[in-house]
Amino acid sequence: MDILFLTRDLPYPPTDGWKIRVFSLIQQLSRRHRVSLVSFMRTTENPDDVHGLEPYCEQIRVVPRVHWYSPWKVLLGLVGPNALPIVAYQDRQMLDTLKSITKGRKFDIVQAESLHMAQYALGLPAPAVLDLHNIESTLMKRAADTQKEPFTRGYMGLTGRKLATYERGVCRRFAFCLTCSEEDRRELASEAGVERIAVIPNGVDLQSYASEGVLNPPAGAESPARLRQGFGGSAEAGKHESQRRRKGEPEPSAPGSSRARSEGALSGKTWGPAAMEEDQPRQANRLVFVGRMDYRPNVDAVQWFSREVFPLIRKEIPNAVFQIVGGHPTKAVERLAARNRIEVTGFVEDVRPYLKEATAVVVPLRAGGGTRLKILEALAMGKAVVSTSVGAEGIEAVPQRDLLIGDDPEAFASQVVRVIEDKNLRRSLGQAGRKLTEEKYGWDSIARDLERVYENCGDLAPRSRERASLIERMAEANA
Repeated sequence: MDILFLTRDLPYPPTDGWKIRVFSLIQQLSRRHRVSLVSFMRTTENPDDVHGLEPYCEQIRVVPRVHWYSPWKVLLGLVGPNALPIVAYQDRQMLDTLKSITKGRKFDIVQAESLHMAQYALGLPAPAVLDLHNIESTLMKRAADTQKEPFTRGYMGLTGRKLATYERGVCRRFAFCLTCSEEDRRELASEAGVERIAVIPNGVDLQSYASEGVLNPPAGAESPARLRQGFGGSAEAGKHESQRRRKGEPEPSAPGSSRARSEGALSGKTWGPAAMEEDQPRQANRLVFVGRMDYRPNVDAVQWFSREVFPLIRKEIPNAVFQIVGGHPTKAVERLAARNRIEVTGFVEDVRPYLKEATAVVVPLRAGGGTRLKILEALAMGKAVVSTSVGAEGIEAVPQRDLLIGDDPEAFASQVVRVIEDKNLRRSLGQAGRKLTEEKYGWDSIARDLERVYENCGDLAPRSRERASLIERMAEANA
C-alpha cells in the first residue's frame, strides 16, 4: 500500500507519548508498505530531525509553523464556530503542499494524526483514517474541571463544547476513526454518532523495555533502542540508518538479543523484571512520574500529587523521593523542586534508567484520554504502578493484579505505601504487568491490526464534490 501520514508535529525524535505512537506506527508499517509523511514542524525545532524519519518514509514534506498563536486566530477561536485548536492549524502552505504531493500520485490510505489534521485528510482523493489519540472535547472538559480560575475554566469549557460540535460534524465522514481505548470508542460512538471505529491501542517496544535491555552502552556508541524507539537519537545517526536500509544491510543488533551478546556490541548493566535486586537495601524509595511536563494534564497530576498525596506518604515513609522525569517543565513544575525530596529532571534522553531505579511508578492523572504510554513502559519493565482510574483508562489491566488504583489522596498514598513496604507485592505486580504487555501491547501486532483496518476501508474516499468543497472552504479561511 501507499500510505500518507498527516501530522501536526514532526514525530521525531519520539520523546513524548504522541510522537512515540506515530513514529512506532510509521516504523512498523514501513516494513511492508510505502509510507510518505506531510507534517507541520515548529520553527523552534531542529530541521535536522527530519533525517531520523528518512529510513521509514519515501517522501517527507514539512510545513513550518510558529509555536505561538496569532491574535487573529485566538479571536477566531473565541468568537468563531471552531475552537482555537482547529483554527490554529489552518494553513494555506499546508494546502499547497498536499496538492503538490498528491498530484499525479494515488495514495491507498491517508491517515490524519489527531483531530487537528482532520480538515486536511477529507480533502484528499483517498480513503481517510483519523487517528484520535484522545477525544479532544473530553480532554478539554476534564481540564476545565480542574481549574479554579473562573475565566480559564469558562474558556476551556467553551473550547470543549466547540470541539464536541466539530467532532460530531467531521468524524463520521472518515472511512474509519481510530481510538486508543475502548472507553474512547464508546464515547465517540455515543457523543459523535460515529459507527466505523477501530480500537488501535498504544504499545511499547517490548525488546527495549525488557530485562535483557542495556543500560550503559560503550562510550560513543548509539544504542539502537535510543535511536529508533524514542530516546533522542541524533540526526546524523538517522542518516546512517537511512543509508543502511537503502543498501540492504542487516539491522544493528537489538539490545539483549543473542547476536548483540555474542558480538559484544553492547554491554552494561541490565534492568527490568530480572534485574530487580529487591533484597538489597535502598538509599531512598523513589516514586517516579514520566511525561512531557508542559502538557496540562501532566502538570496538574504532579501538582496534585506533590501537594495532596506525597506529604501523606512521607509521614509513613520518610525517605521517599518523588522524581518528575520529562522535558519542557513549566515554571509551576520547576517550583515543585523547592519542596523537600522532590526532584525535577527536565529532558532526559533515556527514561529507562529512571524507571529501573523506581520503587514504584506513579500516574496521578485527573484529566487526559487515550492510553498512557508511561504506564505501558513501566509495566513492560516489570515495575509496580500506582495510578488513578483516569490514568489507567484504555489499558486492559486488572486492579490488584497488574497495578494498583487510588482516586483520592488518602487511597493513592495508601497504595503507594503498600508497594514500598511489601517486596512480594512489588514483585507480583511487576511480573503480571510484564506479562500483560507481552500479550497485548507489542507494536508489531498493533500495526498488523491497523493493516486490517486499512483493508476494510474499501472504496470509501470522499466524493470529488465534497473534496472540492472542503478545499474551497479552507482556502477561504486562510485567505
